[in-house]
Amino acid sequence: MSMLICCVNWEAVSAISNIVMAAIALASLAFSFYVLHQDRKQRMEDLRARINCSIVSWKDNYFLQIQNVGKETAYDIHVKVEGKPISDNPYEHVKSVFSNLPNKALVLSAGEKLHFMISPGITHNRNMGIGDDRHTSAEVNNWLQQYDEEKIIISGIYNNKYKIDFSFSIRDNYPIGTFHVVDPLSEIAEAIASHDPKDKSIQKSLQKIANNKNNNNG
Repeated sequence: MSMLICCVNWEAVSAISNIVMAAIALASLAFSFYVLHQDRKQRMEDLRARINCSIVSWKDNYFLQIQNVGKETAYDIHVKVEGKPISDNPYEHVKSVFSNLPNKALVLSAGEKLHFMISPGITHNRNMGIGDDRHTSAEVNNWLQQYDEEKIIISGIYNNKYKIDFSFSIRDNYPIGTFHVVDPLSEIAEAIASHDPKDKSIQKSLQKIANNKNNNNG
């Protein structure tokens, strides 16, 4: 036994042990750098600019909303908007705006939004104009009935590397549809106001009654 121990090359064992320890230390250092890199990458991902697109309704009109939901400025934003609701839009002004949009370099700071009108919502007893075009409520309603489920396709790039890729319809953003039932009192008030500007007080009174009625039903 003592002869076996004496025959062991302790210098070689020590050298191998040092090599193993150095390899372990190197692997540990490499792993630490990897973790730091991933943490830094995740922080950059969490803080970077981030473009989101959706359809919003405001004052009975539908808009494409482009918003920077990230925490840094989104710059050099190039957006292309396509689909039948754009190409077959009844308003030439809307088609012109979206046609020229890819040529513009947009900038959005954190939280900032841009809105581009798509169409009026369901209308009653009034004509709707966008730019130089005017359409009756029946024309607008028929168009919405035909196109509110057609996809709007949005593509593009920003910050010279991040892609924009969305596809949705008006109905996707408003599952109950673009149609709503107008309270009779509200419809009467709108009709009165459209015929005689002096009847604004009657309009307000009728709308107040309709609102109170809806609140009581809720």
